[in-house]
Amino acid sequence: WHVRKCLGGGMRQTGILAACGLVSLRAMTQRLEEDHINARNIAKGISQLNGISVDLDKVETNMLYFSVKDHRSGELVDELKRSHGILVGAYDTELVRAVTHKDIPDSKVEYVIKAFRQATEKLFGGTVYYK
Repeated sequence: WHVRKCLGGGMRQTGILAACGLVSLRAMTQRLEEDHINARNIAKGISQLNGISVDLDKVETNMLYFSVKDHRSGELVDELKRSHGILVGAYDTELVRAVTHKDIPDSKVEYVIKAFRQATEKLFGGTVYYK
């Protein structure tokens, strides 16, 4: 039993994992640039919102990192999920990561920006920009 496990005999679902890899290589690399553009457009849209700070020079891929003032990243993450169904991840009390992917077409970018606007207005109010 131990030898079989050491030689990979315990990997029963490798075909499923391999299929995911093949789909990624064959179909998703062709549309990766769209994800990068969407992340950049979202970054531009939320960079002027009160309570959010984005370094636009660092947005080069489909991953967008931004800071939330007053250590309220958890509250922003919760509000986006609860009120708008948007999933982003808080790394700590200030840093948040958002990732664009195939299920977020460019037609949804404005929805995401609007959701961020509503969430930040609820948390921070006003239009004073955080930098």
